[in-house]
Amino acid sequence: ETRDHFASLLRHVAPVLAAEIQQSEPIAQADGTEVTESVPALRASTENELTSIALTIQALTVETAEYVDFESFFRIIDASVVALRAATPQARVRRVGLRYIDEIRVPGIGQSRDWLEWIAAPYVAPLTATPDYEVDGINGAMAIPRDDDCQVFVRWGEVEASTVLNPDSHLKIRRPEPSRFFVLDLDSAWAPELTHSINDVDFNQRFADLHSPIGTIFMSALTDNVKRVFRGSEA
Repeated sequence: ETRDHFASLLRHVAPVLAAEIQQSEPIAQADGTEVTESVPALRASTENELTSIALTIQALTVETAEYVDFESFFRIIDASVVALRAATPQARVRRVGLRYIDEIRVPGIGQSRDWLEWIAAPYVAPLTATPDYEVDGINGAMAIPRDDDCQVFVRWGEVEASTVLNPDSHLKIRRPEPSRFFVLDLDSAWAPELTHSINDVDFNQRFADLHSPIGTIFMSALTDNVKRVFRGSEA
């Protein structure tokens, strides 16, 4: 079976296996409505359960909560693609995406205006435009079209919670005490008009292209103060 073959090829990367039932992506109906279906899934996880690879009939998804750098993460993606090509060489590619959800936590945040010290002006512009008003919360979004059927979606905002990540996540995520933090959600994707054979896609180059704007956008959102915290001078 495809899933068994796929799992056997990933044992050196993610040896902990689990069978799951997931909801499919919305499926358009003739009457214009959309429905979802329950589909079987295979999940292969690392032993510490901080990284997982999930395969359904619709998608291959690689997630991690122990991100170090892009090169290390891509090695897991690459192993997953190699396994998928071997297990189901007839697969077609409809979309390739790379998404980062960053939770920025710094000391001394008591109100929304405190982010002016930490987050770059373009992302908190309403705070400077309304200096005489009390502000409770800030968020925004933008879409950046690129060449070659690529687009970057950027969402940002202040959150008061433990984390924005799914509380039912299969990853063993550390959940800190609820606090105010700032979220940058960066989704860089390639979605061609026509599907491509999995064997015709250069995933190495494709992911490099998708990752390129993410680092630039992420760093553009941070002030020097928060960069110093990230470097550990105040952490």
